[in-house]
Amino acid sequence: MLQRNTLLAVAWYPAIVLTTISTSGSNSDFDWSGIKPSPQLTYYNCYDKFKCARLVVPLDWQNASDPRRATIPILTLPAAVPINDTSFAGGVLANPGGPGGSGIEVGIEVSALLQSIIDKPDCRHYEITWFDPRGIGRSTPTSDCFHNDLTRSEWAIEGLGAGGMNGLGPGGLNKGNLAYRLALNKGFAQQCVNSEKKRGAAMAYVGTASVARDMVEIIDRIEEQRRDGHGSTTVKPLGTNYDLDTRYDLRVAIPRLRYIGFSYGTVIGNYFASMFPGRVERMVLDGVLDAEDYTTGPGWTTNLVDADEEFEEFWKGCFAVGPEVCELAQEGNAQSAQRRFWAWVSTMDEIPYSFIDEHGNINILAGDGIRRFVTQALYTPVQSFKTMQSVLHKAMGGDEAALQTIFGGIGSKPSIQEACKLASNGTEPPPPGGNDIDPANIEVEYAILCGDGDDVTEKNASWWMDYAQKLEKQSRVVGRYWSSTRLMCSSWPFRANWRFTGPFTSPKPDASRKPGVPSAPILFLSNRLDPVTPLASARKMSAGHPGSRVVMQDALGHCALLSAQSNCTYAVLADYLDTGKVPEEGFTCNANCGPWDANCTSPAI
Repeated sequence: MLQRNTLLAVAWYPAIVLTTISTSGSNSDFDWSGIKPSPQLTYYNCYDKFKCARLVVPLDWQNASDPRRATIPILTLPAAVPINDTSFAGGVLANPGGPGGSGIEVGIEVSALLQSIIDKPDCRHYEITWFDPRGIGRSTPTSDCFHNDLTRSEWAIEGLGAGGMNGLGPGGLNKGNLAYRLALNKGFAQQCVNSEKKRGAAMAYVGTASVARDMVEIIDRIEEQRRDGHGSTTVKPLGTNYDLDTRYDLRVAIPRLRYIGFSYGTVIGNYFASMFPGRVERMVLDGVLDAEDYTTGPGWTTNLVDADEEFEEFWKGCFAVGPEVCELAQEGNAQSAQRRFWAWVSTMDEIPYSFIDEHGNINILAGDGIRRFVTQALYTPVQSFKTMQSVLHKAMGGDEAALQTIFGGIGSKPSIQEACKLASNGTEPPPPGGNDIDPANIEVEYAILCGDGDDVTEKNASWWMDYAQKLEKQSRVVGRYWSSTRLMCSSWPFRANWRFTGPFTSPKPDASRKPGVPSAPILFLSNRLDPVTPLASARKMSAGHPGSRVVMQDALGHCALLSAQSNCTYAVLADYLDTGKVPEEGFTCNANCGPWDANCTSPAI
């Protein structure tokens, strides 16, 4: 999911943060409310070089007689050539991760760069399409329990004081603090129930199965829009028949999906390939979540197996380049430096650092904040390792500016002053489907992940304590924070009305576009060490899809394409989208450079 810029989303609220693109809801220079929602795609020029539309779909795909509708905002960067050009290769649909990530926000920033990677000049040119999944961003109806930033901020700050950054007890796992956090979660759940009673149902209809079905509709309507005026057969109207491969005159090609999904976006892709295999043209899944672990059992228990090893690589790399590049290497070795670091974190757990900021707010940095700071760096080593080593070196020496940099690096605490100012001015949060999105809204994430997973609402504090301890044993750095992902589901009152739990598999692909069969095998991408979506998950998910291949990028960080530049990986991606062929078993790509190399730049996307 998205690394968002407020602690309201990533710390005080223990949200899952999977992809590494930051969004803030700032792309508001286009009036989305001026687009009339339609069951067909009607594009409007937007954001200088893009096309935007709002697609109407059934709210409940399981009930054809239900008149309620959802609206999905769509953003498309046209191809570099017209659609009737012989080099026009069709469209690629993309999702940035989450749950809760806005495809619109991310697409505005990265579409041109992604297009430059996958296009083959004078040969293959793609249009790139993103969307806000139902319940998220500019879609309607939206998942929102508070509709009031003041109430949300009050709840968030009380949770912070009761349970620390992760809701499990400041300074360590504490059953008493955990019990209090569970009670707060119960109140949060009731707040959501009250909101739905007042404003209408939304959160039972945002599950990943429904999103996958929306994607079928998106590619159908894109194809329909292209065919209009060109004398081709168009899509038959929706009826009660959801046999999706027979809605077309079979004399024309049934629309198929080209897809690139990052992080949670790999869950969406896995759902799609398993539910609608005959609609798969090409599928790239980068930073792969274990879909079985996501949907069943305690949940989110297989993500962290490589996190601590990646942190060890940070220390090894630091001492390999020496103190001229890494200040932490001024004494001892990698092992002794790690011991000093963890002793300092333990001290910060016992004696947190407090300071008053320029606005007069009292802020506290404890050990969990340092773990969170390190976790963020593990997502993007090329961008973050050199900065992190300098900040940690100074902070461990007591430098207050560095300690405050760590606090600022993990976000900003919910501001009661700002919330009160908005309340006194009568300002409401952004309306659903409008120009802005509310970055403080965490309900969008939990409506999806809690509704998709097994019900954990009957678990007591002892069960949750055991759950947290298991994850902390899996990763000393990330485990305590990660356990709070499912903790927010402890009283979640809504189940996805369409829930898919597998099997996550597809038939053997057939390039002849045989009905009900993928046109090409799935391409899985993974870094050698990823803090939250390990290589092992990519290999496990690949095993369910015949002919698929895992390409390992010998690099660190979350998602291969997001964390390191690699001409090799870019070539594999472009060739696969072009031909549908995957590399041989065991194929590995090297990154262009690593986090400690001079002049190594952040990845293009």
